[in-house]
Amino acid sequence: MTRGIVFLEERSAFHLAEAVAARLGLADQLLFIPHDGKADLMRSAPRKIEAWRHPADVRFVIARDNDGSDCADLKLKLLAQIPRPFHDRTKVRLVMQELESWYLGDPSALVAAGYLDPRMAESHGRKRKYAEPDRLTNAKQEFARWVGAKGKIAAAQSIGPHLDEKRGRSTSFRHFVEALTWAAAERA
Repeated sequence: MTRGIVFLEERSAFHLAEAVAARLGLADQLLFIPHDGKADLMRSAPRKIEAWRHPADVRFVIARDNDGSDCADLKLKLLAQIPRPFHDRTKVRLVMQELESWYLGDPSALVAAGYLDPRMAESHGRKRKYAEPDRLTNAKQEFARWVGAKGKIAAAQSIGPHLDEKRGRSTSFRHFVEALTWAAAERA
């Protein structure tokens, strides 16, 4: 039974979220809805939330890239677009700064997905600038330097099943996983 609806900015985030939910055993409780970018997400999600009827107590998660914005202001703006009666059933989660930050924060996932050899992952993992991958403003370029040019969807599909919120260094990824767990939780 669907307990949570997860609205995602793009198809790569959709594939990553599905893989993470499957690893956590939450896939059957969540419905993932991809969008065609930020504008589509924010035009569509509030309308879909307001129109949702069954189940009546469903919870919503909206996830999008932060892309260098002030995260507190952006979350407030996004939540303000959601109809007020749904605020307590909606969580906004920002990918800091983009999906590639989550990948860089978990070099072991890149090894498991076949993108890096263990020595290279260990070397990258020791670099100070990757200690807090959410602070990287150029994660997409850094990721391409680490692994070469890979398609966004292929990367999400192959790395997503291996991302681990306990091992990874991305705080925004941990917050996203917590929101998935919250959305999938059975309500009394």
